Order: sequence, then structure tokens, then C-alpha cells
Amino acid sequence: MDYILINFWFRFDKKTNDILVNFRIQNDSKTNNFQDAFMQENLNVYFTIAKIYELEEARFFEDNFSVKMISDFIKIKNTDKTRLQKSIHYFWFLQASIFYAQNDYSKAKQFLKLINANYLADADKQELQKIKTRIKFLPVFIKKRLNKI
Repeated sequence: MDYILINFWFRFDKKTNDILVNFRIQNDSKTNNFQDAFMQENLNVYFTIAKIYELEEARFFEDNFSVKMISDFIKIKNTDKTRLQKSIHYFWFLQASIFYAQNDYSKAKQFLKLINANYLADADKQELQKIKTRIKFLPVFIKKRLNKI
């Protein structure tokens, strides 16, 4: 289902406030129980996008993660490559933010080093810089204590 939604998003570049899908977490879903598998699937999806559209980000995936192509992805003609690159950099930004929030600095750093801030909105560039600064100067044991307050 995820691939269908991603292909839909690529095909129809239109903003809407309408709800297009509902996301339901079930007891046996990957999102709920198999976070490593869910992460790997996301890495593979974004790697496949980068690879089939010949984006430089494909090399970053290959150099930093164990990834494989997803065979049933369809390349859509006249797709805006900059838009695809933005989505990849936002994926990396989201992952860095999640791992930072979970106090996993090493995984957060893995994603932070890949992000090109030029693909982010100004507010997100500021948030990116905050995370980088906090990781550099705020030891994780102090952050854990502050999270408890």
C-alpha cells in the first residue's frame, strides 16, 4: 500500500487539505512491532526512488546503509527531481529528529551528516541547527535527565 501512495504522490503534484488516507496501527503491524523492518523498508523505498531517478542521494544510501532496490516501483516521466530530493532530505531530517528525541545520538548523527539544508524550509533549517548544536554540546545523560523534568 505504501508504494501505491508514494506513486500517487509523484503522479499528482497537487496540494490539498483533504484526507487521502487513514493510518491505522494494528497489533501485528511493522510500525508497531517491527521498527527495524519498518525502517529498512523506508530506506529501501527512498533508495529506490533515488536510484531510478538517478539522483546523487542514491550513493549516500549505498555508502551509509544496507539497501536494496524495490522491483515494483514505476518510474514516472516528467517527475521533478528537486521535489524528489527534498522528500529524501526530509526523510533523513525526520529520522535524525526521531533518533535525537530517543536519545540515540549515534543514529541521529548518521542521518544528520546526509542532510543538505538547502532542501529544507527555513524553520526546519533552524530546527536542524538546534539538533546539531544540542548533540554537540549536550551529553546524552544530561538530555535524559532534562527529559524527565
